[in-house]
Amino acid sequence: MASSSGLVSKRPSTHHARACLGFERDSNAYIASAPIPAVMLQELPPFPFANNPVFICIDLERAACRGNCLTEIGLTVLDTRDLGPRTKPQPIPGTPPGNRGQGWFKFLRTTHIRIAEHLHEDCGRSYCKGDPRMFAFGQSVIIKLSNVKRRLEDWYKNIELRGLAAGETKRHVIVLTFASYLEETELRIQDVSWFQAVDEAWDIQKMGFSTRIAASLPTPKPKPSLSDLVQHLGIVPDSDRSRLLHNAGNDSAFEIQCMLSGLLLDPVEWASLGLAPLQYLSPSWREHHINANQLPAASLEG
Repeated sequence: MASSSGLVSKRPSTHHARACLGFERDSNAYIASAPIPAVMLQELPPFPFANNPVFICIDLERAACRGNCLTEIGLTVLDTRDLGPRTKPQPIPGTPPGNRGQGWFKFLRTTHIRIAEHLHEDCGRSYCKGDPRMFAFGQSVIIKLSNVKRRLEDWYKNIELRGLAAGETKRHVIVLTFASYLEETELRIQDVSWFQAVDEAWDIQKMGFSTRIAASLPTPKPKPSLSDLVQHLGIVPDSDRSRLLHNAGNDSAFEIQCMLSGLLLDPVEWASLGLAPLQYLSPSWREHHINANQLPAASLEG
């Protein structure tokens, strides 16, 4: 259970993180994690997913031209029970992660919420990055600021009860953030207690692959940007980064993709990490979603 005082997102060990993904055996003993042989990534994980977690990633955006008010919320979920194998509620054979976890990207489910009172378009100002209309993983929804607390609390309750096994009363939930200060601060402002309710809280910016990329850049940094990660892990090409990043929905999806890719590198990829971008994976987004979000909102929820 996360502490209720201060900022709580941590850097998990690579061993523990991989144990949650089934690629190392969960143990309290220290294990020096090595890159995963490429052939293993084409097979089902060799171990059970430690605690069968549900990962949820939250990313928030504020706009300086709107008085630094909350403008967007991005939520992405990855349930390890979707990765299989399983027999209930229906049989599925299980899915290998494949190269850099790309085989699991299709199980990500992303929600993009825009705040009605603070609708922010591409205003063209240099200090405002991102375009809320560029959500590429589904249709955006618009809600009133007064409904944020209820919407987030209801969403989280559904996650806790998702796919319960016999004898379980709640799922093991791991919340993911990227440089967690904004998310933890804003949720306190909205009186949403996610960080006190989750079982674990991880900051992707602090994970081992992230710090390796930051330290290996031509101009080393103490911490990488999300743009650094999606570039060097081969997730978003140069031509798409400026239009897709800084959209809260997209960022929450890309952050989980970065986590999977960074943890599931083979030895060749690990050796070159941060020195040059890895070969780009097939795009996980769809242009028709972007086009749909360019249209005027059909309705206001709540």
